[in-house]
Amino acid sequence: MPVRGDAALASCEPDPAGAPRPRPRRLARSLFPADPGLEPVRVTVLQRRTVPELSPHLFVALAVRAQSGAGRDAGRAAGSRLMPRLFFARSLLSLGLLLAGATHGTDAPPPALYPFAIDENALGGAPDQSALNAPLDAQARLSARNGHFYRAGPDGRWNTDDDERVRLFGINLSFGANFPRAEEAPRLARRLRKLGFNAVRLHHLDTSPGTSTDAPASLLTPGPYPTFNEAAVERLRNLIRAFSREGIYVNLNLHVGYRFRPDADAVPAYEADRMKRPIASPIVVYHPRMVALQEKFAEEAIGRLGLRDNPALGMVEINNESSLLAAWQRNEWRDAVPAAYRDILLEAWRDWVSRQYGSAQAACAAWQDCTNRAGPLELPSPADAQRTSTAFDALFQKVERRARALISDPAPAPAVKPPARRILDFVQFLAEQDRRYLDRMRQAVRRSAGFDVPVTGTQVGYGGLLNLTSHEGMDYLDDHFYVDHPDFVQGSGNIRNWRIWNVSLTGKHMDMLRLSSFRRQAGKPFVVSEFNHPFPSGPAGEIVPLVAAYASLQDWDGLFFFDYGENPSGSQAPSNFGLSGDWGKFVNVGQSARLFRENWLPSPAASLTLPMPVALQALLTARGLAPDGTDRTDGYLAGLYGLSTADIWQRRIAVSPGLTSLLATPPDNAAPAAADYDPKRKVLTLRAPRLLGYYGPTDERSAEAGGLRVAHAPPASAFAAAVTLSTLDNEAVASARGLLLTLGTATVGTQPGSIPARPKAQARHPSGSDSWTLEPDPQSPGSVSGSRNAQPPAWLAAHRMQVSWPSKASRIEIFPLDGEGRRTPALPPARVRVGGGRAIVDLQYTAAETAPWYEVVATP
Repeated sequence: MPVRGDAALASCEPDPAGAPRPRPRRLARSLFPADPGLEPVRVTVLQRRTVPELSPHLFVALAVRAQSGAGRDAGRAAGSRLMPRLFFARSLLSLGLLLAGATHGTDAPPPALYPFAIDENALGGAPDQSALNAPLDAQARLSARNGHFYRAGPDGRWNTDDDERVRLFGINLSFGANFPRAEEAPRLARRLRKLGFNAVRLHHLDTSPGTSTDAPASLLTPGPYPTFNEAAVERLRNLIRAFSREGIYVNLNLHVGYRFRPDADAVPAYEADRMKRPIASPIVVYHPRMVALQEKFAEEAIGRLGLRDNPALGMVEINNESSLLAAWQRNEWRDAVPAAYRDILLEAWRDWVSRQYGSAQAACAAWQDCTNRAGPLELPSPADAQRTSTAFDALFQKVERRARALISDPAPAPAVKPPARRILDFVQFLAEQDRRYLDRMRQAVRRSAGFDVPVTGTQVGYGGLLNLTSHEGMDYLDDHFYVDHPDFVQGSGNIRNWRIWNVSLTGKHMDMLRLSSFRRQAGKPFVVSEFNHPFPSGPAGEIVPLVAAYASLQDWDGLFFFDYGENPSGSQAPSNFGLSGDWGKFVNVGQSARLFRENWLPSPAASLTLPMPVALQALLTARGLAPDGTDRTDGYLAGLYGLSTADIWQRRIAVSPGLTSLLATPPDNAAPAAADYDPKRKVLTLRAPRLLGYYGPTDERSAEAGGLRVAHAPPASAFAAAVTLSTLDNEAVASARGLLLTLGTATVGTQPGSIPARPKAQARHPSGSDSWTLEPDPQSPGSVSGSRNAQPPAWLAAHRMQVSWPSKASRIEIFPLDGEGRRTPALPPARVRVGGGRAIVDLQYTAAETAPWYEVVATP
């Protein structure tokens, strides 16, 4: 679950009188100086720095009024066509910002930004993926078996020959977005269906109890837990009905952010300095009354929302990001055992030790690590684990030697010696406590649902690989990850001081996908219920198609983008983690849905299943996180088995607690690779019969890349491209008569109060470390950072580029699409060539030709 920070920032007012303005450091040059379709625009550069190899070149500038009156007049003449259609005034007000994957030199003019708006309600044409969905009925009821999700099929019964495999391509709704008005619910459902979503994760239903009936943000009121807000219940029930009509399942989240209150909920008091519990505090896992109340919440929520025996209930998550294992591993132990709760866990620990060793004295003798061997056992502390770090390092070396032997020959695991044994025992005890809670909650969910709805516990990254043991009784596993998540320097309480690094999956963080693969258990469905590369990170346009492609190749079962946005009616500017308004991501969501749901990138024949016995799970978990907070699992397993970030695109990867040696399936050398990642160029290319993709920095060469060529047009500098080409008629790309071409890019908002309106700029964060933030808002002088709730209109980066692909056509027409998916005038013939078995297109050369998506019509 991400840190929001700016959840409720105020409106954007003009610069207050006398407010200090940034002092320009140097003059900028004109944008597109020789472009007949764009009026030269003067911009003032505040800062211009070269970012390291994995970051984009970032130009921070202020736009000023164009010098030509004729240009202004042309802009006015186009005004009637601006919104919701694409608008790009000739007197373009530009901000030189981003987006080069590995740019060369610092003197190239910055790319222009152009305002763009999408009308989600009116969207149609080539981007519309509504045909992927059908209303949910008894045939659509989901179950988990044989490692995947299946719908019952025409006979309405599971485990029969007509069962149909289902992949879930979903999005999160959070807080008030779950509770639209009655008239808005069907519009929201249709909007999501158009994007190809067939699942919605109902998130943060419990976090913000309130009494509002006009704009509820929670299912709950401030009364004793669980007291339901009937207006919120009715709104969500209505929304679920609308989703069902549009073929969209719901993923019901139970405990996410509710904090139990001693007075209202009749639970023990907390320490005075810890009265406001962290939402991830795992006391909810082991305190008997809290568990019983969560059962009651689950039963009542499922009943009140009309989800009993309802095919729309696709899956249930018990606890978003919380476990005893995670509290131990993340050094959050004090929040896990408040003084008034400690004895409950201590009693359970002593009972566990007695069952394992017969007595506390026998356990102490085995551990050689008890403070008072004659006295009663106490709970270990993280300090105890720290004292055993040397022993863990030595044990890891032994395990690695044994594991390397396992690659070719089964071998016994090394004996665990004191003092590490006590800590290994303790984390296995914690896993058992987590498991008891999860199993009990799963039973409550199944009873309430009336059918075997797939249920999971918490996300598997919260507690390490020992979650494979704690989740043994769960129906599927779930993971979360974020690329370039904003870092709130002084904690999430200060929303005016945050930073990002403008890094990407292709540029630096492909290891995140590899780590998720190491968390996938063979034989169970695997879902990533939260992922994003949030605003305002520069190279974020690649995130949705790239993750969809990887998940398809790995044969995962569900993806949920985080999130739609806090307003169920949508947004016209990027905000926090929202998709609505972040048009640079939005434009390639539909293609990603088809790619993943229809298996356009089939899994490679090569596979690798790694042995992950309980002893190794415990060792990896007990060792804790690295000093920088990252999970050590990826580095350890990647190094052990020699899996580079390029290798993971060529084979399916999973772990198995039941294996004692590596299980590998060789590649099919005769089959062409559907994906190729080049770590040196930092470029990923996709090549499937119905889809081609290019993600990463361009260069001046038009190098072959999996069938799709993408090159920047000199003298423009390189930029981080995210280009996806997919067919509209299910034919192969070369033979298709209709295609959709999308250009993912970063999106920025408008600087509040700017006259004329200009894009908001990125600026260096004062902490250095190649980190960035947004320039402050004028109504908050002296702040380090601007709001991450942007003001419309949204602006997208425009890059002159050449794109080409295999084509058997004799003639090609390219239509820029407006914000409703409608065709605008075709590109002039000079921009489009066909010959030598390829189509070649020059894009974004003039205002009228610039859009983030294009429809391609090919004549045989």
